[in-house]
Amino acid sequence: MRHFVHLPRSVIAGLLLVAPFGVAAQSGDPSDAPATTANLTLAGTLAGREPEQGWAIIGATGQTARVYATGATLPGGAKLFAVYPDRVILDRSGARESLLLPRL
Repeated sequence: MRHFVHLPRSVIAGLLLVAPFGVAAQSGDPSDAPATTANLTLAGTLAGREPEQGWAIIGATGQTARVYATGATLPGGAKLFAVYPDRVILDRSGARESLLLPRL
């Protein structure tokens, strides 16, 4: 059995004004961070209300992935800067780069 919630148009309009994935500190939009060239794979995320307080499962491959909290140093030297539901933002020597979850 499926359950659907019907929301008034005013509520939907208000939700559309909110940035669903938060914002990256440097550019104002996480989608503006270019894709990383680091040899890393994002296997999963646990994003909180604040992108700077999340966890991500990252490794050279999905099989070698480990859980990292924001601020942690990743293999290769990048730091995990922010976590969103579909991507993470890495800090590589002061430059922000995005690492996306693979799409099936």
